[in-house]
Amino acid sequence: MPRFLNTWTGEFEWHNAPEKVPYAILSHTWRSPDKGGEQTYDDIRKLQADAAELRKGLHALTSTIPPESGPADVLPLIYHDRKLCDKIKSTCRIAREAGFRLVWIDSCCIDKTSSAELSEAINSMYEWYRLSDICYVYLEDVPNGEALESKESKFHTSRWHKRGWTLQELVAPERVVFVTETWRFLGTKIGLAHVLECITGIEFDILTHRAPLESVSVARRMSWNADRQTTRVEDRAYSLMGLFGVHMSPIYGEGHNAFLRLQEEIIRTIPDQSIFTWGHGCTLKSLSRTRPSHKSSIGRPGFHGLLAQSPNDFRDYGGVSVLSSTTFASRLGLENEDRVPPLHCIFTPEGVQARFLCVDLSRIPQLFRTFFAEVSIDVCERCMQLGHAHALALLQCEDVDDYLLALPLCKPRRSFGPELGLGLAIETHISCDDENVDHRPFRTIGLTINALKEALKHLSAEPIEVSLLRHYSPPPVPKSRQTHFALQRGINFWPKDRTEEVTFSVPPHCIENLGALGFTVSSLRYEPVERPGEIIVSITLLSDPEHRLWIKTPQQSIHIQFSLTLQEPRTRVPHWDIKIHFSVANRFVGLSESSTTQTDSPSTATSGVVSLNNSLASVAADSTQKDDHGTCRIE
Repeated sequence: MPRFLNTWTGEFEWHNAPEKVPYAILSHTWRSPDKGGEQTYDDIRKLQADAAELRKGLHALTSTIPPESGPADVLPLIYHDRKLCDKIKSTCRIAREAGFRLVWIDSCCIDKTSSAELSEAINSMYEWYRLSDICYVYLEDVPNGEALESKESKFHTSRWHKRGWTLQELVAPERVVFVTETWRFLGTKIGLAHVLECITGIEFDILTHRAPLESVSVARRMSWNADRQTTRVEDRAYSLMGLFGVHMSPIYGEGHNAFLRLQEEIIRTIPDQSIFTWGHGCTLKSLSRTRPSHKSSIGRPGFHGLLAQSPNDFRDYGGVSVLSSTTFASRLGLENEDRVPPLHCIFTPEGVQARFLCVDLSRIPQLFRTFFAEVSIDVCERCMQLGHAHALALLQCEDVDDYLLALPLCKPRRSFGPELGLGLAIETHISCDDENVDHRPFRTIGLTINALKEALKHLSAEPIEVSLLRHYSPPPVPKSRQTHFALQRGINFWPKDRTEEVTFSVPPHCIENLGALGFTVSSLRYEPVERPGEIIVSITLLSDPEHRLWIKTPQQSIHIQFSLTLQEPRTRVPHWDIKIHFSVANRFVGLSESSTTQTDSPSTATSGVVSLNNSLASVAADSTQKDDHGTCRIE
């Protein structure tokens, strides 16, 4: 039951059945708060109240305006109020001129202070756009006179094409009109369908409503959203609900779990196994040769589960299509279609239970060897050891090359740790966490005709029920142990001009922690070195006599020196290494001996402000416990 804004009276109206009233709707990108933001429902209510107060003293302007029509110069005071933003004024104006009495604008027609109303709007928004008589798309970054066919035009690079919510606002309505920054006509969705197809990847028939949305695979619909962003991470999932016809309660604060819930709802609603095809793919060309197919830019570890973490994981699976049970059985040479397993899954605390037709790789040694032989060019030895797949689970879908897709399945290993749960029979995993190796883990397999023929000789007689991980993300790393926590962007370690200042700082909380241990901190000293690509930074920790209390001990000083050397990349990965050599000298006043510990520690960085925090506290703590050795660790 949406709340509309009357384009003549400037008042809000409720209508229980939006399909029974003609209305216009606005699609736009929200301005950030630092640029003024958007006027909300509460802001409009205040302007409406101010206009009502003014009408009481201005009898000449209190004449009733016909609800269906009226002269434009007799508009109510709210449309003449300078406090009303131009976006709402212009939307109401062009809708009014087109003969629409009602308009819906998401920024001001939803009371976001009401969680119930916000939940209803998020779940109904796709339907409201679909039922609209016309959708105006306001492109505030596109000037007049743009050459729309040119890929260099502002229309092609408009921010509107990169936002998550605008995807459904483009697909759902039948009539879409684009307007420029000055609200001049730019074109329609039907007229610009070919241009929009190149920009968004959405096919012409979907944009023009010649083909139903349900004819497109889940993976392809997900890929449309891969390069889009939202302000809140949860909105990556909520903005996709309408494209799949699912509903769920929004829970802001759940983070990436929103996308996991979305996938579960899709699996329960849509019989489409393409939702399992994400990540990076590998194609088995033949029994004698396999070629890694670098289709995906997804390369991070954590592919152990069945569900993806983000729409980004589907970026390169836009060509996946679904196979019917009849076609799937024919591809596998099955005489009885009943052998094709059902597509439903059961979600349990231990994982996701599903039934697949599987190929036992242990019975096909030549295929097993082929699976890894040539891949070793791009896969390290450690990945080879971890990636011994035991079976292939065949999926009812194919890629753009008509290769039947399959998931490599591996038995759980103890090395994964107890945090993954117990009772998991099989899991999807072929990956490597080694950041120094220039390759990407692959997750899906495309079986060509030759590979499929050999695999089908060892196809399971009946579907096998397996239990897969729902999702796996490595445990969060504390900030103090993140390798990049000490570096901030903006400072170049090795400026071309040696006179340029390089800033190094010790955080205040680190000084406080050292003070609690009885140490005062000297200022950081930066010593330029004549050798190119090297910088020396040093600091001294001095024990505070006031903290020694009644214990009579010699005064202690800890001198820490860092030598940062820029090194050329050792791999094909385009980044530079910084080798850190540091020494710690622990001295006591009155003692003749001192000890020094030296350690090399590689660190990856390009620029930043060095922030020496927990490492210094570790040095102080260890030095107070050991009279002869001081230790230090860069984390």
